[in-house]
Amino acid sequence: MLYLIKGFAAGAANMIPGVSGASVAVVTGTYEEVVESICKVNRDSFKTLLSGGIASFWRMINGNFMLVMTFGIAISFFSLNQFFNDFSKSQPVLLYSFLCGIVLASAFCVLKRVTRWDIVNITALVAGIAFSLVLFSFSPAGTHMNVLVVFVVGLTLSMSIFVPGLTTSYTLFLFVNEGGFKSFLSGDNVYLLVLSLGIIVGLLLTPRAIRWFLDKARNISYAFIAGCIIGGLKMVWPWKTLVTHQASKLSFITEQTFSRNILPSQYQAVNNHAPDVLLSLLLVAAGAGVIFVIRKVAND
Repeated sequence: MLYLIKGFAAGAANMIPGVSGASVAVVTGTYEEVVESICKVNRDSFKTLLSGGIASFWRMINGNFMLVMTFGIAISFFSLNQFFNDFSKSQPVLLYSFLCGIVLASAFCVLKRVTRWDIVNITALVAGIAFSLVLFSFSPAGTHMNVLVVFVVGLTLSMSIFVPGLTTSYTLFLFVNEGGFKSFLSGDNVYLLVLSLGIIVGLLLTPRAIRWFLDKARNISYAFIAGCIIGGLKMVWPWKTLVTHQASKLSFITEQTFSRNILPSQYQAVNNHAPDVLLSLLLVAAGAGVIFVIRKVAND
């Protein structure tokens, strides 16, 4: 039951740009087990499947754990997706205040995993923050799509499952738009095949790379992960305004809308709505409290 709840929390986090399911998995203590379980799906496990049967194969890849986690993620997606969409439109300041607390507390919990701070680990932390800020500064793709872009989409989608701070929802925001990605995917089997190939390559390589870094440079890895999470604050800053402008890409003119962070004092003048600073701070505390409770339950 506890793993089901952890999967539910990770799935809910992964639906929101700036809030990563992998980050929640680190906090709940399931991150390394997920990575290790995925890595166990290899040549040896398939040899076990042929020689020892499905039951031996299932035990070897930690199948029960992965099934329960996946089920929890699926429940959160189907039960909360519409809620997040509606609430982000009706009460964006309050929703993002709560999420801001989640991100802050997640970063704190990950920083606690770094057992020693030196110039190398501090550099890794700063590098993680920079990586996340650069990532969240990218603009949505234009309508011109090709095989390489589609492969990168698939690769990034699978990487977002494992890399804290990189969320599936933000990856889709970057690459999916009405004029380009969706249109040809609906009728071009070649692009679907390339997308699937990118996803498969990401699923095979990403967890193994992460496991190697955790084995060889654990403190550096968690410092970098914490930085990625801290950089995600850019996406969940509660007070935003929309900016629309035209962009030109490879002879295509697209109208793109971005959200820009502003100060609470500017919010009412720009959006004609009260900034709700006090309530927002309370929700930041509530979001942080949720993470600390989850962490305590997971550790107990």
